[in-house]
This record gives sequence, structure tokens and C-alpha cells, in this order.
Amino acid sequence: MSNLFSDAFKADVRSAIDCVHESFAYDVILFHETVQNYTSSMVNNNPIFGRSATTVSSVPEVSETTIQARVKYLGTQDQDFFSFGNKINLEKSEGIVRLKVKTSDSNSVKTSKNVKVNNELYHVISDPYKTGPWPEERDTDYYIYYLQRSD
Repeated sequence: MSNLFSDAFKADVRSAIDCVHESFAYDVILFHETVQNYTSSMVNNNPIFGRSATTVSSVPEVSETTIQARVKYLGTQDQDFFSFGNKINLEKSEGIVRLKVKTSDSNSVKTSKNVKVNNELYHVISDPYKTGPWPEERDTDYYIYYLQRSD
């Protein structure tokens, strides 16, 4: 169906949707956890008492990234959010939030440990779902993720 519209018209529609996204987007903080391995030097080496020359310790480090996303709180709005089919691997639960993010931020959301929306922590519970005026095209503008409140 996307071949019925000219490229200029598609660009105008995408530009209008980008303006809506930028107008109503929230700052959302993504938390990524990485594990750093540190190797001790020969300072702790004592061959008489059997201590090894090197020891490796793992320290988790959390980094933050701020992105722009449109947020919809599903528990307080229309409950018919499962009408789109089984495309995103989602179970019904309370405290669900829908995030709509740009394609450039999609991988960051997918790999995040936690997501902070309006000072509340959530975690991703769905697979990404392509959306936009012409989602069948290769370069989709936005992805949708569903989050559940972390206890």
C-alpha cells in the first residue's frame, strides 16, 4: 500500500509525526548493567600460604542513558490493548506502560536492565513492535515496547 503515495507525501507525513513525537515525548532514563572484571596485581601473592598470584573480581557497573519516548499508561486508559494480536509476546498484567521510541533508541531500550519513567522503575516485558505510517517498509520510524512496574 505504501507504493500508492509519493515520496514527498511520505516525507511530509513522517515530518508531522516526528513533530508530534518531539512535542509529547518524556525524558526516559535507561539503566544498563555491565560487569567489569578486575585482576589484582602481585601484591596479594604469598606462595607459602597458597594464595594465588592473581585473583579476578567482578564488579557490576550501572550506566544511565536518557532518551525521548512517548509514554502511555495502560492501566488508566482503554483496557483493549491486546487487540493487535500475538505479535509482541506479552502477558496481561497491572501497571503496564507503553513506550514508543525512535528506531535509533530501540536497541538501547531492548538491552536495558531497568527503565525509569516519571521517577518509577519499570522493566521491559515485550519484544519490540514496529510502528509508523508505513511499517512494512524497511526503515520503520518507531518501535513500541511494553514495560511493567518493578517491585
